[in-house]
Amino acid sequence: MISGFDSKLIALIESHPSIIVGTCDRALVPTMSRGYGARVIDGGEAVEVLISRWPGRQTLANIEATGQIAVTFTTPETYDAYQIKGKAVSWGDCTAADLELSAVFTAVIRKRIRGLGESEGLVRVIFASRGLYRVRLVPEAVFLQTPGKNAGQRL
Repeated sequence: MISGFDSKLIALIESHPSIIVGTCDRALVPTMSRGYGARVIDGGEAVEVLISRWPGRQTLANIEATGQIAVTFTTPETYDAYQIKGKAVSWGDCTAADLELSAVFTAVIRKRIRGLGESEGLVRVIFASRGLYRVRLVPEAVFLQTPGKNAGQRL
């Protein structure tokens, strides 16, 4: 397991936080997508993240072209945030278990964001997905991204 991938990070991922997926194409043009669920595999040897095909088509094209991916997990209530950078080792259609994970994730994250005072309509639009796919990544580095003096620090 890589440095920084500890029980605190695993607990954060399993709490259904906000998930942002970053990739870039071969010309290093970045693309961002929202994640719709994630799971830790073998205590941190891999992470699977669920991404919407809409608007995440370019994200998938970038993964296919470069294999590089960065996933940021943020607790909405506190902005505690960690980014995992790694190599996408497989991707494809979701299983029934993936769709169940996404349904739980979506219900939990919508409730958390509504609890912060956002309207139901906005939350439904922000956390709407269409045609999910699953990406498995092998972590290569973990970074603290919580705002403050240590933001960007490699763990």
